[in-house]
Amino acid sequence: MFSHNTIVEAFSLLEEYNHSEIERFTLRFDLDHVAPASLGSKANRVNAIIRYLIANPTILGPSHSNLILEAMEHLLSVRLTNPYLTEPLSIQLPKLAHSLGLDGYQIDPSAKILSILPSITPLAPRQTEVEQMLLKQRFTVANGHLQQAISAHTRGDWAAANAQIRSFIESLFSEFARVLITTGLGTTSYQRLEQLAQLNPPFIDQNLNEWDFSKPKGFVQGFWNRLHPMGSHPGLSDEDDCTFRLQLSFLVAHRFLKRFENYP
Repeated sequence: MFSHNTIVEAFSLLEEYNHSEIERFTLRFDLDHVAPASLGSKANRVNAIIRYLIANPTILGPSHSNLILEAMEHLLSVRLTNPYLTEPLSIQLPKLAHSLGLDGYQIDPSAKILSILPSITPLAPRQTEVEQMLLKQRFTVANGHLQQAISAHTRGDWAAANAQIRSFIESLFSEFARVLITTGLGTTSYQRLEQLAQLNPPFIDQNLNEWDFSKPKGFVQGFWNRLHPMGSHPGLSDEDDCTFRLQLSFLVAHRFLKRFENYP
């Protein structure tokens, strides 16, 4: 449901609490066995909670919905009622807001976390699986670009994120081509994409409208063009557009990495 980065950003707020407040939080959400006072420092207790939640993403909370969601909304609600913090939560906590946006959620003015995507589109698990598959295939350059894209998005640097998203996809498909094309590897990214569509069986499938040899109207061609309509160094973007590009890139990368694992 939530990415590792979102969980870390959200529950790091507990470090602003004193030990008594952390104790009350753990009792409220039945986490006292996870982060007992015997762990010593606040950082140790908070890290224990974060590790536990990452390892148990589907556990239920006291209201019988997802524990992470319930606890996160509680932390945001406490923050919202602080009379000294009057700015919207998205301004107070931009890294958390950006990371939630990437997961497909937004924070409403009452501190509720609302889904902006259908529940059948589990982006956070797919993000994690994409990262795991990149490491498994040793696509280290592509993974490096992806991590930089996520980092730039989290800090709200949309232009840098957009550039890294395109570099991630370019590197990913170049890695596919490097492995699958044994002779005459194309010198440009577009040539390598076309070669992947010419393989037998095709890795980019014309029959699925993923590639069009007569005109650049296939899905992969359109996706490639959509990532950066202004070229490799676009101007400033906004959060919604950048988040859309990154979410779409996760879905496309996930689909083709799965295909790569089972090719031919």
